[in-house]
Amino acid sequence: MSQLEESIITAKDSGYPPKLSKERLESLAVNERDDIYPTILPSFCQSSVIPSKRSPLVRSNLCTQCAKIDLDALLSRPHKTQAGQLAKNLSPVPNWKIESCALCSLLSSTMDLHYWPSGRKVPLRTYSSNKMKDKAWNSINTNLLEAGHSERYIISQPEGMEGPVRIIKDEIEKANFETVKSWISLCQNKHTKICSIADPSFVPGLKLIDCITSDIVLAKDKPYVALSYIWGSSTEVSENPSKLPETLPNTIKDAIIVAKELGYRYLWVDRYCIDQANEGEKADQCGKMDIIYQNAELTIIAAIGQDPSYGLPGVSLRKRKPQHLTTCSKIGKHFLISTQSWSKEVVETTKWKTRAWTYQEGLLSRRRLVFAEEQMYFECYGMYCYESVQFPLQTLHRKDMQSFKSVFCSEKLIGIFPKGVGTTSIEIVQRIEEYSGLNLTNPSDILRGMLGIFNAFQRSRLGIYHCLGIPILPSIAQGVKPIEGWTPSMGFFFGLFWDLQERSERRNGFPSWSWTGW
Repeated sequence: MSQLEESIITAKDSGYPPKLSKERLESLAVNERDDIYPTILPSFCQSSVIPSKRSPLVRSNLCTQCAKIDLDALLSRPHKTQAGQLAKNLSPVPNWKIESCALCSLLSSTMDLHYWPSGRKVPLRTYSSNKMKDKAWNSINTNLLEAGHSERYIISQPEGMEGPVRIIKDEIEKANFETVKSWISLCQNKHTKICSIADPSFVPGLKLIDCITSDIVLAKDKPYVALSYIWGSSTEVSENPSKLPETLPNTIKDAIIVAKELGYRYLWVDRYCIDQANEGEKADQCGKMDIIYQNAELTIIAAIGQDPSYGLPGVSLRKRKPQHLTTCSKIGKHFLISTQSWSKEVVETTKWKTRAWTYQEGLLSRRRLVFAEEQMYFECYGMYCYESVQFPLQTLHRKDMQSFKSVFCSEKLIGIFPKGVGTTSIEIVQRIEEYSGLNLTNPSDILRGMLGIFNAFQRSRLGIYHCLGIPILPSIAQGVKPIEGWTPSMGFFFGLFWDLQERSERRNGFPSWSWTGW
């Protein structure tokens, strides 16, 4: 008699469903689990429904409404447009059997139920992935369900845990870090032109955190990871400039864990790697932010929280929010699993995105690993990936494998970050416009917070210099014959053609003819 059969017999003595340990449940194949549970395991099943009112078991029996839905037909019919097709107008949410119906439970877990009050019917639509607006889905051929315009799709993965959707739970597992390693490896091995450093520059005096010993050591030529985060209002720093303090903010502790999990020993964090009591060192290192972030093998971006006490969701203390976790259910022959969408707004709405200092940190980094509430997101100058899906990255790339095909990116962005820094002369104007609208705690830092970007443009093939924030533009002609007789003076005068969008106040210490003075 097998261990599974023994467990079932033992369980029948105490009533259905049988009780198995979490370790035993997760070791069973999907078809074995069906003998015990008619749906996927509770350890994998999370929902936005209030947990205290929810049974630990999502049942397989369907309500009258859901029993009439032909999943076989919906998940196989072709679509000719991005708009997909309406499958059915479901009854108002208060009428759903969320506690007892597997499909009602799954659909509700992908929706924001507050937007669906009593009396409002919920549209159920189907889409073909190769026709969807989200271009990354074009790389595979499958059908998806969507309820209530939620943008969290439901897909059938016949092979259970294997498919385009990855399971996201409340903690990051080793396997997830292995996935991030594969993203970094692909970038390092294939993006040899756009994401590599042709002529690396060394930053004299650069110091790094040794994640094993907690010592702060000279960088020399050690590969390292950088951290971009919200400093917060705290002024507490290390009293010993050669050693980390015993008590660290959660975000810093988690960043050390991530660096080690990814195989890196050294981490750069401005709070501890720059002596905050040494004004000369601060000025020198702040002027080299472009090289510091460019040289980093990866930048960990803590895109959530108001200060470094928040932590990185899914690493240690900070859990991922339940409404963002993967939900799944076995209905008939279909293993249905929800996707977690990623959109630019996930980062755009964070405090990290509103800060002036973090602007250049995200822009100047070659590779970024963004931690949001729901999942990890990776973006370099050639591709973007997110944790909840596993698209065929090779297929998304151009033939030369340097970056994604243009159809999978916007004109200026790879995903949520620009495709590079210093590519066109007009780009510096766009960067200034974006930066000048961000928040800065200390007004006197207005130019220092942008110096890394100015340095990057100066070192680029365009060689764009600046005078107190005013770019000295080269010939404004793009893709055509340069303007004859163009001089640096003309470039400076052209840079003076800026304006204010609304009434502003003078910023002391900077000239009125520069945007930095307002």
